[in-house]
Order: sequence, then structure tokens, then C-alpha cells
Amino acid sequence: YQRAIKVAENLALKNPDDVSYQLFVVEVLANSLGCIEKAKARLGKIKSDYKQFGKHEIMMAELEKQLMSA
Repeated sequence: YQRAIKVAENLALKNPDDVSYQLFVVEVLANSLGCIEKAKARLGKIKSDYKQFGKHEIMMAELEKQLMSA
């Protein structure tokens, strides 16, 4: 899982204005053992940093639902 997290985080760093890459990091964290709290924190940061999610609104809602049920 660590390699997947590292790849996702590098993509997010290279594309800071693209919320899809930021949400991808949350998705990878949410599916990695022992990283649920990190995923929740990252999602909270995304919600405060990005005010508009546009076409990513559904993905955001799905990740929130997944994290809340974890």
C-alpha cells in the first residue's frame, strides 16, 4: 500500500489545482490498511482548500460515505 500512496501523493503534488488527483489520494488511503484516519483528515483538508468540486461532487460524496462507514 505504501507504494500506491506514494504514487498518488506525487501525482497530487504535481497537480495541486486538480481536485481529482487530491481525491485520488483519499481513495488510495481509504483502501489502505490502517489509513482511514489519514484519509478522513485529507478529505477534510480538500473540502477546506477547494470550494468548488464540479464534476467531482459525486466522487466526493462517495468517499465521504465510505469513510463514515469505516
